[in-house]
Amino acid sequence: MIQSWRDLDRILRGEATRLPNLRRGTIEVRVGGLAVVLVVLAMIYGACMGCFALFKPGGADYWQVVASVVKVPALFGLTLAVTLPSLYVFNALVGSRLSLTSVVRLLAAGLAIIVAVLASLGPIVAFFSVSTTNYPFMVLLNVVVFAAAGSMGMMFLLQTRRLGNSWAMRRMLRRRVRSSRSRIRF
Repeated sequence: MIQSWRDLDRILRGEATRLPNLRRGTIEVRVGGLAVVLVVLAMIYGACMGCFALFKPGGADYWQVVASVVKVPALFGLTLAVTLPSLYVFNALVGSRLSLTSVVRLLAAGLAIIVAVLASLGPIVAFFSVSTTNYPFMVLLNVVVFAAAGSMGMMFLLQTRRLGNSWAMRRMLRRRVRSSRSRIRF
């Protein structure tokens, strides 16, 4: 389990998606252990999001907290299941060298970024949940937090994809230059 937290740290620091790994067409993270960490972090954010129901006027609603704890991990798990096939096909069409396993690892790493950002902002959401009774404000705050986390995850995926593409492009250009040099010889 500790290794899974280390994998999350390697993803956050960018060590798991270094150029040598992308050259081999692999991303070095353990998806099984990382999935447990992602579920735990998503449940933490769900609990922070559900705190509003504990302090609302009219009494605490514990079932809302339970629903939030369950729905945040479910949201990300179902999102991964629904988008994986299309993301793999699009990656293959644009010339990615990543295998299906590596695409799953890349998406798990992207979700790790998103869920880690959510969990890190969870205490802020919990603080506002305790200090306000304005439900529309809390909905907007959660939308902003999810948008910020999603943006960070997308930036990670695009940066990793761009890094892989730039390496593949340089390799292709080197091959073309070598082949054109061999044709020009007299």
